[in-house]
Amino acid sequence: MLSGKKKARRLGIYAGFTIASLFASSTARAAVTTYPDSPLPNRTDYTVSADGTSIRVENVQMTDTTGANADKPVAGFAFDGSVRVTVTPNFSFSYALVHPTQYGYEVSRSGNSVSFTIPSNNKGKVVVEFDNDYNKSLFLFADPPVPAIPSGARVYNAGAHSGHIWVGNGETVYLAPGAVVTGDINMKDISNAKVIGRGWYLGSLWVERTTNCEINGIHGARLGKWTVNLLDSTGFKINHMKLMYQGGETDGFSYNNTGNSSTR
Repeated sequence: MLSGKKKARRLGIYAGFTIASLFASSTARAAVTTYPDSPLPNRTDYTVSADGTSIRVENVQMTDTTGANADKPVAGFAFDGSVRVTVTPNFSFSYALVHPTQYGYEVSRSGNSVSFTIPSNNKGKVVVEFDNDYNKSLFLFADPPVPAIPSGARVYNAGAHSGHIWVGNGETVYLAPGAVVTGDINMKDISNAKVIGRGWYLGSLWVERTTNCEINGIHGARLGKWTVNLLDSTGFKINHMKLMYQGGETDGFSYNNTGNSSTR
């Protein structure tokens, strides 16, 4: 887990789960799953591959608490097994770091490309930073395998969607890879509901008076000051969620009068 708000803000990402030790990595190679193109714009300043499979780099625009915009490059894919990632920026650099550095990624360089291995027990969030410059950083979301669409789920397929999402009692909402929803997610006065998938929502997430609900795998940006606010809830689970923001007072996950809940 990225430690502390200061470090989280610097990397522009809030680590919402514990990253397992790299030292128990498997030698099994990955089955890499690429995501459909989303409506988010392409980035051409980085090239990314995972086990030789080209991964699209897209632009995610964050809005900080001053109202300023910040464009960040993001590449995402799913895999099962360990995976060798290669990143090539279109600018020259002296050295590269892979965050979180405390997990000891071994980075090799060939020409203007850097490569490193993500082991099978470390699916999560990685930042590749060049020359210790936050503005020269690539955000990499290396996800667990994409879940199947549950029967009866409300599905947001790949493409652009607008409007707030109100999750119903007992309902599963599925944000498919490549989906981008501009609006908040609201989970209020419900139980046994889920929001899952690999899509993006551009807004905030409000959880109030819920029982045994879950968020799993989705991506969030353009968030409010309280990015994920949980109030008067019990048994809430947040797994493998990614939040991108910058600036002060971006709390990540705010638990208020909420118990028997977990974030990983």
